[in-house]
Amino acid sequence: MALSQAYLEWERQTEQRGLKQGLQQARFEALLEALQIRLGPVPDDLREQLQSRDADQLQALFYEALTCADLESFRQRASQEG
Repeated sequence: MALSQAYLEWERQTEQRGLKQGLQQARFEALLEALQIRLGPVPDDLREQLQSRDADQLQALFYEALTCADLESFRQRASQEG
């Protein structure tokens, strides 16, 4: 019985990690799309910097991408956020 409970707990934790990673990836892609639409191509160094952010940080940066005047001001906000 203890083994099956341990397996169920492992399965639950694995599922939560997968959901968290999926959310992070979706927010990363939405942020890149917003930046590209509003400000043009996203440089590789900025893309790499953003990819290391967690889902909450990416959500906050998404809103910044919608309001920043240019890519440089977004870059400054992103460096403050992380």
